[in-house]
Amino acid sequence: MKEELNSLEDMKLWQEVPSQGVKNVLGSWWVYALKTNEAGEIVRFEARAVVQGHRHIKGINFEETFVPTPAFRSLRGLLAIASAYKWQVATFDFKTAYLNSPLEEEVYIKPPPGKVLKIESYILKLNKALYSLKQAARCWWENLTGILRSIGLKPNHGDQSTYSYISGKDTSLLWIHVDNRILVASTI
Repeated sequence: MKEELNSLEDMKLWQEVPSQGVKNVLGSWWVYALKTNEAGEIVRFEARAVVQGHRHIKGINFEETFVPTPAFRSLRGLLAIASAYKWQVATFDFKTAYLNSPLEEEVYIKPPPGKVLKIESYILKLNKALYSLKQAARCWWENLTGILRSIGLKPNHGDQSTYSYISGKDTSLLWIHVDNRILVASTI
């Protein structure tokens, strides 16, 4: 837990603020997981701070939650292109994707157990999305697509989860599902 708390602090995920006048302060807690290797042996313990998302109120804690879902026909098309032209295929995902996404709404939470506030009567105002927020996936999507467009990738008109980049003889096609990516490219 301490390692995760330090990581969240380093990312400036939240700031301590007075609680007076704040409506609908959400709770937070920890979700624990064991990570194992291929042999099933425990290699590490993980703790993840999460928000009590079931207590959200639309219009106060969140507005939009919609995120496009990629079409599998697009993925099949990308893989067919890769096969036909002998292009390279790479898969990757973004670690802590949601935690890197700025929030549009003001969301306040009680500190997770173990987080000591400088002033006891204060609460935490989230600067970025935290797991279990209803809008976390939307915030990540908006952040990611803004970055993709800023570096020249263009969304496919038929599937908003597929992007392309063409420069001279180089072509890259990107298929996105939440924080997982499949890249098909003439050169990587």
